[in-house]
Amino acid sequence: MSGDVSNQAHYAHGIEPIDYMRSRFSPEEFRGFLTGNVLKYVSRFQHKDGLKDLEKAQVYLHWLIQQERERLDLPTNDPRDPDVRDWTHLQGRVTEWAQRTFPDSTLNAQLEHIHEELTEVEETPSDEFEWADVLLIFMHAALEQGLTMADLYHACEKKFAIVQKRQWGDPDERGVVHHADRPARAEAEIAGVSE
Repeated sequence: MSGDVSNQAHYAHGIEPIDYMRSRFSPEEFRGFLTGNVLKYVSRFQHKDGLKDLEKAQVYLHWLIQQERERLDLPTNDPRDPDVRDWTHLQGRVTEWAQRTFPDSTLNAQLEHIHEELTEVEETPSDEFEWADVLLIFMHAALEQGLTMADLYHACEKKFAIVQKRQWGDPDERGVVHHADRPARAEAEIAGVSE
């Protein structure tokens, strides 16, 4: 989005200003800040930056809705409004906390921990909190490897396109189904290149 105020390149090496303000402002101050920005961008869009201003207003409105849902003790991950920015924001918060709490954590330790949590998922597969444990560790591990949730979203879109073009075999003795074609062929087809 051309008006994306949630992922500015010039803030890539430090904390996003919105996250800093959220941590420093009271809930009332933060709500006022968000409301003010929604009003600013909506009121000026016809005279200044047009669609870009409306897109910025949309981002601030989204954050304001999230803030209000938190105030009302409603889930902030309602399926009607989260997007990759929400996941990326959560990933940043999780990683910041994990780096403070587990400063000596390694990728190997994080992967081992994911394996342990997956065992718990096997025991109670309908427990959303067990799945959340896996995702939280995964988000931290991925970001420490330089992969944001936005990166992973786009990679999943591309990989899904590849997976859909593959040929699939029969389930093995564990019930796992593997692709039967050579991965390079399917990936080349997606990229529009022939082997």
